[in-house]
Amino acid sequence: MICSVCHHCGLCEGDGHDSRTNSTLVFGSGFMFRSPQGDHSASANEIGIAIDIGTTTICAAAYRLHNAARLFERGEPNDQHKFGSDVIARIAFSATPEGHKALHATLINQLERMISHVLRALSAQCLATRQPEPALRRLVIAGNTTMQSLCMGLSVSGLASFPFEPPSLFGCTVDAESVFGAQSAVPASCELYMPPIAGAFVGGDAVCAMTACGFFSGSTSTPLLLADVGTNCEIAAFNPVAHTLVCTSTAAGPAFEGQGISCGMGAREGAIASISISPGGQISSQVIGGRMARGLCGTGLLSAVAALYTSGRLSADGAFTNGDSRVQLAPTVWLSQNDVRAFQLAKAAVRTGLDAVQEHSAIKDGTLFLAGGFGTSLSTADARAVGMIPPDSAIKTVGAGNAALCGAALLLIEPHERQKCQAAIKTANVIDLAKAPTFGQQFIKNLPFPKNTAQPQQTKEHNPPE
Repeated sequence: MICSVCHHCGLCEGDGHDSRTNSTLVFGSGFMFRSPQGDHSASANEIGIAIDIGTTTICAAAYRLHNAARLFERGEPNDQHKFGSDVIARIAFSATPEGHKALHATLINQLERMISHVLRALSAQCLATRQPEPALRRLVIAGNTTMQSLCMGLSVSGLASFPFEPPSLFGCTVDAESVFGAQSAVPASCELYMPPIAGAFVGGDAVCAMTACGFFSGSTSTPLLLADVGTNCEIAAFNPVAHTLVCTSTAAGPAFEGQGISCGMGAREGAIASISISPGGQISSQVIGGRMARGLCGTGLLSAVAALYTSGRLSADGAFTNGDSRVQLAPTVWLSQNDVRAFQLAKAAVRTGLDAVQEHSAIKDGTLFLAGGFGTSLSTADARAVGMIPPDSAIKTVGAGNAALCGAALLLIEPHERQKCQAAIKTANVIDLAKAPTFGQQFIKNLPFPKNTAQPQQTKEHNPPE
């Protein structure tokens, strides 16, 4: 357990257990997705489990199918991390038959263990409340294209090099036995659905996130944008007037997860989550868990850069204005010039992807959903100040939490939504930014910070906070 009391705030992986029951699907920042009606043909004891296989973390949520009540939620670090911290490393590791077998077996074993844990917990709840034993009837497993392929035991060799061909477009339903085997704790008759993908690097998790954010509802008149911000940032735009769906992905790198940063760390206890600088130049920090700062997580990195820039201690091109090579944020935590450069590369990648889908979909206003742990927790004011997201006030931003898991839950509880999803994805225009003739020029343009957000330089130096 990370904090003394887990409030499931999204700043860390929590304690792996969600004791809330009968919950509707809820996103962060006060945004609430419509509650699904449930499958009234299902029995009261029939349940389903939605799973989001992230490169870093795997999350699972169990629902009662007939009334869509959320019963239990669990998250764990992805055990595949021992084969590589990112998708590219795991694709490379799978190049040999032995490597591919190890990645597949590791993932299936972890999924089965998590599902067994959820079923045991629900059985105990049912026993305590004298309800019928839960019966697992459906699974929906979403992830990026590599994760879904490894889950199904498919080769990912086509994703290793151009033209980056996925082994399947998914959008299929199979018996769980074909994936988990006959001796699994998962019932052989359990239905397993793998969401469709839009492309090699716009996977089922992004499609589920679009589903959750109403891209395929057919009832929105508002232009919609989605950015699932992480190491690989998946971005989409839907223009309801032109009925166009545009998707892309951009390699933001690991900076937003605290990797490759001098004092970087994940969003857990001891990580600086935000920075503020007083008019007199005093730096203060908010630390997850309220204890002494041990490092800087993704939101803290964004906040620090934004605060230093708007206070005049960073120039528009990202250099420290006093000529130093680093600034002290806390007694044992600092931000270096190289850290700022790494952040600029990451934020420019996100902004260039957003610019591309806006241009191709002709969207000038609407709602931008920021998904994922980092996307939901970041300050949109900070993101606008450094130019990571469009500064245009006509675009409203909403924290969407784990939208991929939310969308997977919708496809779990209301199977008829799958047809809408699959039909819409077939029409998607997937942009390969690497092939775009103006990508390099636009990326370089987005590296500096917007000049209109900088404030006069602070000349007085101050000691770091205690």
